[in-house]
Amino acid sequence: SIPAGIQSGGILRLRGRGLPELNGHGHGDQFVRGIVWTPQDLTSEQEEAIRQMRDIESAAPASIDRKGRKGFWSKVKEAFSGG
Repeated sequence: SIPAGIQSGGILRLRGRGLPELNGHGHGDQFVRGIVWTPQDLTSEQEEAIRQMRDIESAAPASIDRKGRKGFWSKVKEAFSGG
């Protein structure tokens, strides 16, 4: 099951559901990254449902906590700027 509130890019850890251990005792953990897909061609009923959810949903956070990770383009910029 997927926990409520998972964000796109969030990692789920499935204990014991990964590859077999090299020593033959059990399985490792499997890590699954959740990716959220947003459809582009919604029906009018779907758009209305999303509007209704927006009206009752709490506000989105001002920023997303990336736990200190840098994005790809930030790394490229840093590499070329020497810092």
